[in-house]
Amino acid sequence: METQNIIYGVPSQALPMPDQYQRLVHLDLKGAPPKMDYLLKVFPLFKEWGATGLLVEYEDTFPYTGELDVLQKGDEFYNSADVATLQQAAKSLDLEYIPLIQTFGHMEFVLKHSRFTHLREHPEDRRSLCPSHPDSIVLVRSMIDQVMAQHPNLKYFHIGSDEVWMKKRCDKCCGRIRHSFLGEPVSLFLIHVKAVLLYLKEKYPNVRPIMWDDMLRNAKYDLLKDSKLDELVDIMVWNYLDTSESFHNNTPGQVWRLYEKVFKNVWIASAFKGAFGPTLFLTPELEHIRNQELWAGHLSSTMPKSLNFKGIVFTGWQRYTHETVLCELLPVGLPSLAFCLQTFIQGHFSEELHQSISQRLGFPQLLDLEIETNLPLSEMPVGVPMGTYPGSGVYMCARQLATIQSSKEGQKLFRLASQSALLKKEGEASSSSEKPCSPLAPLSDDEMGPVLSLLAKLTALRSTADQALGEVYHPPTSKEWLDLCLMPLMKHLERRLAATKALDH
Repeated sequence: METQNIIYGVPSQALPMPDQYQRLVHLDLKGAPPKMDYLLKVFPLFKEWGATGLLVEYEDTFPYTGELDVLQKGDEFYNSADVATLQQAAKSLDLEYIPLIQTFGHMEFVLKHSRFTHLREHPEDRRSLCPSHPDSIVLVRSMIDQVMAQHPNLKYFHIGSDEVWMKKRCDKCCGRIRHSFLGEPVSLFLIHVKAVLLYLKEKYPNVRPIMWDDMLRNAKYDLLKDSKLDELVDIMVWNYLDTSESFHNNTPGQVWRLYEKVFKNVWIASAFKGAFGPTLFLTPELEHIRNQELWAGHLSSTMPKSLNFKGIVFTGWQRYTHETVLCELLPVGLPSLAFCLQTFIQGHFSEELHQSISQRLGFPQLLDLEIETNLPLSEMPVGVPMGTYPGSGVYMCARQLATIQSSKEGQKLFRLASQSALLKKEGEASSSSEKPCSPLAPLSDDEMGPVLSLLAKLTALRSTADQALGEVYHPPTSKEWLDLCLMPLMKHLERRLAATKALDH
C-alpha cells in the first residue's frame, strides 16, 4: 500500500487505554434508525474495534405506550422485542448497554405534539421543558419508567441535559431566577436536574445516572457544591474539536479545576461522526482522529488525577437536533469509528493503524482520508465497490458523490445549483409586488457536455444508492438522504436541460 500525504500523530504522553475503562459507541437512533438486522451485524464490529459498550439514544424510536405513544416515529420505531434483542446481542458480546433519554433540553420530539405543548418553556420554543411547570417532572418520570421497564439490570442511565439554552423564559421561571435564585439561571437548571436524579435514586437505587456537563461549566463553585450533584450523578465532559487551541479553549483548565473540587467520577465524550457540520454527508475522518489524539493527551496532561476516570463515549450524531436534516449516516461513519477507537486506545494515529483498519474494513487499498479535488469527471467511475464491511455500499455512494462534487465540472455546476436554489427560495419568499427571480439560463455549448456527463453519473449513482440504502434503512430514511444529497443537483441540471431544449423549438 502506498503511504498517503498524511502527518501521522507523534505518540502522546498517553499510555495505552487500560481495559477497565469503558469505551462506548453512541447510537443516535433519532435521525435515521437502521434496520434491526443491520444493527446486529455491526455490533460484533464495534467489539472487534475495541468498544466495551453502547450508549443508545432512542428519542422517538422507543416503543412508548399510553399517553406517550404519540412520540413514536411513524413505522420506523423499534418494538419491545427489538429493544430486548438489541440488549441480548450486546450482552452476548459483553458490551455494556446504557440507554439515554433527554430530560430537559432537546425535547422537540416531545414538545412538538399538541398533547405536551403546555410544557414548553416558551410557546415558540419546542426545545426545552419548563422546569417550573409541575407536569414537567411527571412527564420525565413517566419516560424514565417506561425505558427502565424494558432495560432490566442496568448499571448506568444517561439523562442527557445538554444545551438547555432557554433563550426565552416563561414569567414564572424568570421570577424564580430573580427572587429565589439571586439572578443565577444555573440554579433553575440544577433544581430540575436534581429532581430527576433524586427520582432515579429513590426508585432505581442500583443504577448510576450520567449527564452531559456543558451546562455546568460556568457555574459557581458554591452552587455546584451545595447542590451535592456528585452524590447523584457522574458527569460526561464532551469536546469534539480537532485543533489544540480550540480543544483547550472549549474545556479549559479552570473547568477541570472546578470539577475536581465538586465531582468524584468523570466520563469524557469525543465524536466519530456528526460533529463538523449539520449537513455533511461524508465523515471527515482526519478531524475525528485528531480529536481522539487530543483527548488521549488531555487525559494524561490536563485532567486532574483526583477525578475517577470512568471511560469515553464516541458520539455519532445523526441530526444536530430533532428538527434538522440528516448528517453523515452510520455506515458512512463506521470507518471513522474504527480509526477513532484504535487511535484512542493507542494514544495516537499511526501508519500501521491506518493500514490495519483499511484492511479490516475490506478496502482494496489504503483508505484515502481526504477527497481529491479538481479531477475530471471522466476519471470518476460510479458503482466501483469500496470496502466489504456491512453498509459499505452506502459509504461508497457518499464517497463517490463527494468526489463528483469536487471535480472541476462538479464544483462549477454545484455552485450554480446552490445559487439557483437560493434564488428560488428568495423568489418564493418575496411578495407578488416584487420582481420575481430570474428564470433558469439555458446551457451554453461548452456546458452541455459536462452537464450530460454529470447527470448520467448522478443517475447511475442514484440507482446504486437506492439499493445500498435499502439494505440498511427503511424507505423514509432512504428517500430523505436522496432528496437531501442527490436530487437537488439532478433536478437543477434537468431544468437547465429543459430550458435549453425549449429554445430549440
